[in-house]
Amino acid sequence: AGFSVELLQAMERTGEVEIELVPGYWRENITRFHAGQLDAMANVIRTDANQQEFDLSIAHAWVHGVVYRRADRPAIQHTRDFAGKIIATVQGTAANSDALRQTGWKATIRTYESAQAAFDATDRGECDAVLFSNRVAFPGANDHGQKRDFVDDLIYRFHLGVKPGEREKLARLNQALATVIETDALARIYSKWVGPIEPRPIRLADLRPYALPGAT
Repeated sequence: AGFSVELLQAMERTGEVEIELVPGYWRENITRFHAGQLDAMANVIRTDANQQEFDLSIAHAWVHGVVYRRADRPAIQHTRDFAGKIIATVQGTAANSDALRQTGWKATIRTYESAQAAFDATDRGECDAVLFSNRVAFPGANDHGQKRDFVDDLIYRFHLGVKPGEREKLARLNQALATVIETDALARIYSKWVGPIEPRPIRLADLRPYALPGAT
């Protein structure tokens, strides 16, 4: 159950693509993908590295970046608020890659091996906040009662990814996605699963610019 499952099921119901769902963690599924055992990966964020590894579909979802901070530290609500601060990130996450690519938005970026380590460092005052690409719900990760801020101008868009050059496969996925978007099925699924953790619900206009079949 979840956003991706219902989205992929809705895509299959369009009759434009047949989909078999393969659950698993990213690390194990990306190995299967490179071995040719999977045709596509769900929830791929557009980064320089990912654009080398995948051809990406039109966007099907977005979430705001989110920071956690101690209650005695100032709010961080825009990327300009990062300037001069020390920001914790978790190794291998989209937030970590994006922060390093953006040279930290004039902040010092510290990378930790786990969310728990990043939260602990923030609680000790070694970092001003910890940055994630979405609202995390790791059990026990935020034991310190830290405040959560959505970063209004930091948005991560999600795509389906296929191997580079697989144009026919990508076109079929894009067509199914575009159909789901235009029939408002995506908006209903998004409101159910993502809307409750986002500062405002999805609007069709947010995704329509990315809904051209065959776009990459």
